[in-house]
Amino acid sequence: MLSTTKCFAWRLRFPFRLPNVFSTSLYSSNPAAVQTTKHPEVRPLEDIPGVNGEAWARLRKPAQQLMLRPLAVSAYVDTLSKVAEDFVQKYQDGGTIEDLRPVLVDYATESVGMLCFNRRFGCMDKTGIIDIKFIEDIFDAVDVDSKSLGFKPYLYVSTPMYRKFKRALDHVYSVFQVEIKNALSTLEKVKAEGKLEEYLEQPNLLYSLLSHPKMTPADVDRTLLDLFIAGIESTSNTLSLLWFELAKNQDKQEKLYKEISSVCGNGDVTKEALANMSYLKACVRETMRIYSPTSPGSYRRFDKDVVLGGYHIPAGTYV
Repeated sequence: MLSTTKCFAWRLRFPFRLPNVFSTSLYSSNPAAVQTTKHPEVRPLEDIPGVNGEAWARLRKPAQQLMLRPLAVSAYVDTLSKVAEDFVQKYQDGGTIEDLRPVLVDYATESVGMLCFNRRFGCMDKTGIIDIKFIEDIFDAVDVDSKSLGFKPYLYVSTPMYRKFKRALDHVYSVFQVEIKNALSTLEKVKAEGKLEEYLEQPNLLYSLLSHPKMTPADVDRTLLDLFIAGIESTSNTLSLLWFELAKNQDKQEKLYKEISSVCGNGDVTKEALANMSYLKACVRETMRIYSPTSPGSYRRFDKDVVLGGYHIPAGTYV
């Protein structure tokens, strides 16, 4: 018999996600979905939120190798630290933030954009090519989708919410096309100059994915779309929830402040400094334990029959 704790610790080889707003005919890899939906446009974009099983693993594995290993993550600390410094500089001179959400979405988009494309998008000073309003529209649609437990009409007909979501995703997708086209041009240039290996030694997720032997430009497009949207949502939500908890527990806030001050002082945040801030990591982990930083929340799809709390749960059931 499984407990709830063991349920969430259940390790599956591949994830399986519930049908969602990303699973419509515009963005589905499921031929049956394309045949049954009534959306007139069909774009064969296999984005990761709509992919399950081995197809997911094929797309995700190259990115995991480049991003999720400790040494890979530490390579981006200096780059992202500059974004954080600019964020602090913008608000440290006073002023009131009336709505925290768009502010954190600005910061998260700038950070994740730097991670994915190795360049600043100008989101925090409103000079960038990404319209933050479209990012928020995507999150709103995902939030509505995650709370819709019954029939989802937007999977079959073009509802106002779906049209808003489509416009927003098309905007982000168009930006991606330009960035990937420019990156491919740069790679061809440095390759012709015989400097490709030297160029790829620098941390650059986009170029590394485009140079991966098992990744096509379309695969890179799909992978980055997922990393970009999911990264912005999880980063902005985790930050807001972390700050909320620290504001409620000011003794813990003071303890965290002392740790950061003792480790970093007046210097920059480095990978060595981050490695020595165990309480900071604990605060982030506890925040993510209490809350879910993404709209769908945490659930599992068992690949075999189990007994959970005295109840028989058939294989393939979402919990």
